[in-house]
Formats: sequence, C-alpha cells, structure tokens
Amino acid sequence: MKALERGECRLREHRMRAGLSQEDLSYELVKRFGLEISANMISQYENNRKPMSIYALRACAVILHRKMDDFYTWT
Repeated sequence: MKALERGECRLREHRMRAGLSQEDLSYELVKRFGLEISANMISQYENNRKPMSIYALRACAVILHRKMDDFYTWT
C-alpha cells in the first residue's frame, strides 16, 4: 500500500536537535531500554540503509520526546 510506505528517515534531525551524538543515543538506548543498538546502526537508520524496528522507533521517540510518526516522511 503506497500510503503506508516509509520515506526518508528523520532521526538525524531529531537527534541533533536534542544535542545527542550517535554514540550518546546508542548509550541511552542501552541504558534506558536495554536495546543494543550501536552508533553504526543508528548511522544506517539515518542514511536509510536499514529501517528502524518498532522497538527502536518507540525508544527513540521516548528519548527524543517526539511522536513515532516524526521519524519518517510518509508518502
């Protein structure tokens, strides 16, 4: 379904606005949620090489004080 296709990842924009490095975000994901997501994986998300899992998406939303829908452009 075209309406449900994810577009560009906006994680970098929200992470940088929060003043966090990829390493900082990785640390918070482990510390707060036990999600072993490396800075390298965050880079892959940000460059649209890998889609974020629902768990990563929700955890990033909590950490960065955003809605889950804010992390991708939706077509």
